[in-house]
Amino acid sequence: MDRLTELKSHSDQLAAAVKSLIDSCRGADSSDQLAASADTEENKDYASLNRARSSILASTAAIKSLVAEPKNLLQDFARQIEILASLRWLAEFQVLACIPFDESLPVKDLADLVGVPESQLVRVIRLTATCGFLREPISGFVSHSALSAQFITNQSLLDATVFIADLATPTALQMPQATQRFGNSSSSTDSAYNLALNTVRPFHVAVQERSRLRRQWSAYLCHAAGLHQEEEIVGVLSKLNWSNLGNACIVEVGAKSTSMAGSLSKMFPSLRFVVQIDNTRSYLLDQDYTWQSAVLGCSTQDSSSSGSSPSPTNPFITVSYRAIGMPQSVTDAAVYIIHIPVASSGLTIKAELDDYLGVLRASGGIMLIMTAQLLPEPGSLSNSEAESMARARDLSMLHLANECEMEISDLLSTIKTVGDSAGKLVVTNHLRSSDGIILALTIKYQAYIFYKPTVDNRSPAFTSDTLPIVGSWNYFTQHKKFWKDCVAESKNGHFSFWIGKNHIIGLSGAAARKMYLDSRDLDPIGGSMLIGHGPDIIDGKSSIIPAIWTTTVAGGRLFAHRRLLDLQKSEQLTKRLALVTKDCRDTFNSMSTSSFGVINPTKSCYPIVVRQYSRIVGADEISNNPNMLEKLQYYMHILQTTSSVHLLAFPWLSYFSVAYWKRRYGRWGFSNIVTPIVNKRMMKGALRVDDALQLLIDNGDSKTYIIDFLISMLFIAGANATVLTGAMLNIIAHHPDWQERIYREIKATAASHSTNKGASLVDQLDSMPLSAWESLSQSLDLCFKETIRMWAAFPVSRRNITDHIINIAGTHEVIPPGGYTAYHSTDVHYNESLYPDPMRWDPERFCDGREEFKKEDYGYIGWGQGRHPCIGMRWAKLQQNINIAYPLAMYKWSGCDENGQPNPDFAHKPTVNRGAPTLPMGLYCKYVPRGDT
Repeated sequence: MDRLTELKSHSDQLAAAVKSLIDSCRGADSSDQLAASADTEENKDYASLNRARSSILASTAAIKSLVAEPKNLLQDFARQIEILASLRWLAEFQVLACIPFDESLPVKDLADLVGVPESQLVRVIRLTATCGFLREPISGFVSHSALSAQFITNQSLLDATVFIADLATPTALQMPQATQRFGNSSSSTDSAYNLALNTVRPFHVAVQERSRLRRQWSAYLCHAAGLHQEEEIVGVLSKLNWSNLGNACIVEVGAKSTSMAGSLSKMFPSLRFVVQIDNTRSYLLDQDYTWQSAVLGCSTQDSSSSGSSPSPTNPFITVSYRAIGMPQSVTDAAVYIIHIPVASSGLTIKAELDDYLGVLRASGGIMLIMTAQLLPEPGSLSNSEAESMARARDLSMLHLANECEMEISDLLSTIKTVGDSAGKLVVTNHLRSSDGIILALTIKYQAYIFYKPTVDNRSPAFTSDTLPIVGSWNYFTQHKKFWKDCVAESKNGHFSFWIGKNHIIGLSGAAARKMYLDSRDLDPIGGSMLIGHGPDIIDGKSSIIPAIWTTTVAGGRLFAHRRLLDLQKSEQLTKRLALVTKDCRDTFNSMSTSSFGVINPTKSCYPIVVRQYSRIVGADEISNNPNMLEKLQYYMHILQTTSSVHLLAFPWLSYFSVAYWKRRYGRWGFSNIVTPIVNKRMMKGALRVDDALQLLIDNGDSKTYIIDFLISMLFIAGANATVLTGAMLNIIAHHPDWQERIYREIKATAASHSTNKGASLVDQLDSMPLSAWESLSQSLDLCFKETIRMWAAFPVSRRNITDHIINIAGTHEVIPPGGYTAYHSTDVHYNESLYPDPMRWDPERFCDGREEFKKEDYGYIGWGQGRHPCIGMRWAKLQQNINIAYPLAMYKWSGCDENGQPNPDFAHKPTVNRGAPTLPMGLYCKYVPRGDT
């Protein structure tokens, strides 16, 4: 549409809106009608009047944008600044309150009354009168206009004005300086607000502490931020057929008060409401400022509580507490109304929606996702003013607190990725406001009609290794062979296969590997359902990913990643270094009393590793308690050796699967260890302990997040390390040449960095700083890399979490939206062009002058690569250095059988067909004390 045609269109709309407004006001005093506010409940035509008014303003703004020149834009800026300053001036001297509501007053008398110069007052009045604020009926007199009179009857309008002038404007003007100083930081203390007020306190803390600011902020959100009021949102929701539900149960999730449920309950008294309050998150736009009723007085209760109680004001409303991301306890409701926190990531929302798959599938109920605070798609609204207000509000959140609002398009994209083997969630309706803003989405569970979901025909061709119903069973049982055969059968190394009703795309080759590891859209958390082991919450047919793996915090990192990095900072590792080295030294020192001198290193090292990582990512109550450590090892072993991945093909067998119940039992065991400790430590007046748990508490993390973090990390930190430590000692014992090289390098490092120069090697190790431990032995690093390359052979899974296809590099094939992908590490680690004779253990292949693996991008992925390096790598390497240094410093090691007979040949071949890393185990080592320890 050309500009003239667009201008004509807006002009016609303006004329129609003006006619509508006049018709609505005809028969009454037009001035009163034009001044009607939302508070005028007796005005039955208010809705149509308001629509006409909004349309007039939108059309006027559109016409203005089409005909304005640059100077008009700048002149408008200058005028608006002076009008804002004038309103702030009027508020400061309480001028408006001194003007009679229905009469005029001499300007001179008014100036004397409020104590301001008459000449200034005249100038202010005459400027504001140009925009309809105040009137000068005759020269030298002033009276209220219809617009200014409302600032007398509604004090919150003045509060909003003061906030804009005193805080919003100076804060917004600090945006360039904030960007220069803080870049893309998401910390609430790195904002334009902090620079404008020269403070380190976050804005949301100031709002809670200062009642006047809280009142002004509430007024700003109500009048100036473009948020829809409760009556409009409830009015839109009321258009649904609630009366057809009888006395059904309605669950409102993530609410901050019972206000909306109360309004709906009055309109539909037969319905029963369960309002689930979420107090684990605090976002500026989540504070319920737009609701007319007060937030519950008991809302400070811990949201992890499962208790519920009736509302004191409405017996049909029950209040309970549930954090977003936790399992939904009410599974028989007809409707679930979901309030998504405004600063949530797509992963957080997906994790929440995943929890409702089984519920909606079984009940046939619907879900309403409230979207009033989400940003509209650019250019999607006929009323550009509505989008402008939403975008301005989003920027104000950035300036004040580094918070952001989600785009509605991002939410819709996330919803498209939510499904299981039997169906998926689909949006069935958009509930819109009068200005076109989507206030809510209605969602239902849609079952797949056919056995298998529709597959994008641009996906790679399916492998022939497929069984009816099950799909590619060899994916479970013969990983390496399955992968090799499928790659050989395919045209370009990429292939599709089924696991039950789950479509998975296998990738291979250098180009695909780089794309796979670099892609922002291929998500490892989303792909975790292909793993099938560990302490994830599993409920029936689905795995529930805890919110710590879906919630983003400062810097855009996931909560779990951020806290794990915090625990690996030099300050934290240095605090615990003496303890973890002592754990290792004491264990190997106790072996000196044995006359047999033979151990199974995997079994002997297991307790060391568990105790060490419980210090780094756990709590002293665990690491200092032998009984607790024994329990942790017991449940750890269950989770390490149990896989329920077969349930992807047979989800209906979940409750009959031993593996399913073993995984639930293992998580229960971890929870039983962790939860009482966290509860006790988070009690008021609890004794402070300088350990990992205390760091989480001091960061203000919620109890739910802390418990889930400890459960996850106590498993992850030991899943590989408990096996790897013993395996490394096993390998070194069978390679005396490498053992001697590593020993010499350890001695050299200790001699250079120990503060106890004349002591034995073991005592020198005790006094080495963290930096020396981290650069202990180059040869040990080489052995470590080669061991991981050979024995850590497993598929890496991802999921396309977007609503668009992802092109597979170098082909015309695609990964469809929501599609699962897998890449097997043997594709690179057993590639003969990168690793000649790949079945031979050869650490020197990583030395300078060799390094054949550098021929291709990401030729080694042992510690992750691209966008997903191993977050716990620093501690993992440090731990291995400690646990190899002490046994080599104390003893000489050699391979043997269980009776101590020499077994120098290391013939334990890698097992690459299993679903998880499998390192050398079951071999024995003989140790002889060194004379110089």
